[in-house]
Amino acid sequence: YRISLRNQSNKNIVGLGVDVVAGGRVQITSKPRGIDGQSLIPAGKEYWLTVAAPNRAQPTPGGYVPTSPTDQQILIKAAVFDDGTYEGDAETAVAVRGYRAGEKMVLPRLIPLLESALNPSNADLREALRNLDAQVSSVGSDADPQIVRTLTSEFPQASDRRSSEIKETMEFTATTIKTTLLKEIHMLQNEEAQSLNADLYRTWLTKTRERYEKWLSRL
Repeated sequence: YRISLRNQSNKNIVGLGVDVVAGGRVQITSKPRGIDGQSLIPAGKEYWLTVAAPNRAQPTPGGYVPTSPTDQQILIKAAVFDDGTYEGDAETAVAVRGYRAGEKMVLPRLIPLLESALNPSNADLREALRNLDAQVSSVGSDADPQIVRTLTSEFPQASDRRSSEIKETMEFTATTIKTTLLKEIHMLQNEEAQSLNADLYRTWLTKTRERYEKWLSRL
């Protein structure tokens, strides 16, 4: 399904909570967010939300065929704004705030590594990539306890469970960003010798560093 949503508030929406319910049970749940720290739905703007339909295997004489329940409901259960406030379900807000906090935590750890890699100590690009690989791999993904405590205190009914949810989402995001960067490094390492040159190396580093800097500035 595609649903057109309009943000009628004067604040940017950075994340939503969406459930697909059929037969009185949640079949699919998602939390769409803006890319690279961008707003999902700027104030006053529209957004096309794509929602998957739950499928079932229906037996027929010719075998099983996919069907979809007829009693489906799509619930927009929360909207989280860029100032940290939210409307609706607190659980969604906890997750979205945790994801953004994880981004804000790990990006400042990665940007200096990309900056220093622009000026390698020797001309061997593969050695420079191996060094960057090792440095990125060593970056910690553990959530800062102080950030976890601060975020937890901002929600009603603060509890150990709430604190654990924030910690998990922060670390999931930090690990995902780090893993994606390592995959890009490995792709460069796998380039043919004649393809990997100083221009390719520096262009990738510069674009990645600039992307991370803009991402961080939006958080």
